[in-house]
Amino acid sequence: MSILGCIASPDTMPASISERVLRAFNFLVTEFSFEVEDTHDGQREISVSFKCNNTEVYIFYEIYGSISVIVNRLNSDQSRDGFGLRFIVRDAHPDDETQLDANAYVDLDALPDALERQAKALRKSGADMLHGDFSRATRVKQLQVEEHRRYNIATFGTSTGETPRFSTQPTLEKLFADAAGEVLLNARCYQALWDYHYSLEEIAAYLNVTTPDVQKRLDRWEK
Repeated sequence: MSILGCIASPDTMPASISERVLRAFNFLVTEFSFEVEDTHDGQREISVSFKCNNTEVYIFYEIYGSISVIVNRLNSDQSRDGFGLRFIVRDAHPDDETQLDANAYVDLDALPDALERQAKALRKSGADMLHGDFSRATRVKQLQVEEHRRYNIATFGTSTGETPRFSTQPTLEKLFADAAGEVLLNARCYQALWDYHYSLEEIAAYLNVTTPDVQKRLDRWEK
């Protein structure tokens, strides 16, 4: 059954939304030797993925929602490192980011143009990654981490997304009081640095470890 039979009548919906995605991103096949890996036509969302060697491009559209384009680095252990298009663009051509309709709701009439803008931005700013060159992956990942941290602080009041436990800066002893296990210990290090403005040196001294040890915990949390 086509996705149209699931979500609306042929009078109100185009013949195939996934075909529009395939058409807009066909340059991945013709210019970068990708192959279509998978298409999914759901009742409320459409996804298409392309693959070439260690690189995958995943496009997701929630009907009457937003478009997401992610470039995945496929690792030898079968894991993925994902890089959102707007951060790839922000790193390479920041002035182009406003053209991406990031987080915007895209209706069906506007979808073809929005897809074309996303595809154009990917071709321009992500060509190196599409060729399998992830040498700037660390920079792009850091942009994602910073954005996620800002979102958590603005939305939830903490860098980790937890409900705030303190209205003022706690002592490190109070902050780490519940840090049983690696995950919570990493989270409390992250909060100590970003929410309560303790230095790496102060955190390391309290935990009786080195500053590189604290940095490793911060990096683990961000991953």
